[in-house]
Amino acid sequence: MTKSSLQRGFFAPQLSYRVDFPESSRAVQPLRETAQRYPPVRDTLSLVIASHNRGARIGPTLASVFTQTRLPDEVLVFNDGGSPDTRAYIAASFPSVRVVDGVGGNAGAARNLGAQHASSSLVMFLDDDDQLHPDAVDTLLGLHRAFPEAVAAFADHTFTDRVTGAHVANHHRDVASFHRIAQARPVRVGPEGRLFDRRLYYPMLWGGLLQQPWLVRRDVFLALGGFDTAFRSNEDWELYLRLVHAHAIALTDHVISDHIVEPDRAHVSRSANLTDTSREIIRKHVRLALRGLDVRAAGILLRRLGRHYKTDGDMLLHSAPGAAWRAYLRSLRTWPFDHVVVARALVILPIRLATGGQTGAHNRPPV
Repeated sequence: MTKSSLQRGFFAPQLSYRVDFPESSRAVQPLRETAQRYPPVRDTLSLVIASHNRGARIGPTLASVFTQTRLPDEVLVFNDGGSPDTRAYIAASFPSVRVVDGVGGNAGAARNLGAQHASSSLVMFLDDDDQLHPDAVDTLLGLHRAFPEAVAAFADHTFTDRVTGAHVANHHRDVASFHRIAQARPVRVGPEGRLFDRRLYYPMLWGGLLQQPWLVRRDVFLALGGFDTAFRSNEDWELYLRLVHAHAIALTDHVISDHIVEPDRAHVSRSANLTDTSREIIRKHVRLALRGLDVRAAGILLRRLGRHYKTDGDMLLHSAPGAAWRAYLRSLRTWPFDHVVVARALVILPIRLATGGQTGAHNRPPV
């Protein structure tokens, strides 16, 4: 569905393209393999929203979908848990939206089920509390057409936390961690954005750099297995790591949506299990890196894991030296190149514990 004949013409299906592979790129072979395994697809797009007990509050999100300069070919809400209020509200207010009831159990599982039910070649994911800017679909489809080697397209969003008052207008520009994107040399740069190959994977190992809403080929998403449902937070970062490791993606700095954290909804930045989930994701990707003999990736991940254990030790250092000592030892075994950890684990804490730094047999180093 489009709003003008001009838009219909611009987004008419195109089933052929020419791919130029830069000979200097070490990721030439993965790009070639992607082009061979996944031939061009039609520019039909299903916008998938996974929603849980949202009811009428999904209204602003859906309203933003129908202000698009290029409307999706299908809008699908996966009604996780089968909320009758959500279904009734959508039927009354947005009758063209397809609602699928089911049980996902967490955000990743619900998105996976939504993608399985989608009818288009391309899937765009949107959270049920976010709002699109009018050019969001146009922007992501424009990236898809400009960089046909890419299997997914990403942009930026604003962030507003209605609990703390925090606001970020542009992550790529204003948030220091996102400057790591510059560490990866693009395969190609155009007016629409940049094409990245596996080189983006390494700066992404330090933390997420890609965000929702995003667009992906449905066949590639399903072949990757979608979101790993074992993770209840950071599941998007984990999937993006697998995606970028295997395929090329397109990225623009353009802001296409507003991400809003509401008072009654948990967010990953305040999730109680965020640290534990991050560690499990790191451990998973350490195994994948070692299996693929990727020493560089394994080194980054082990260093991150060692920092996690060091943080545990720092938090326990004054209240429970024995537990802190064990955390530092674990950090040392994981990443033995941090001189602070070496000093605390092998010198400072053993002396402190041996001289009665804290009473209690459970705090003493093993004999």
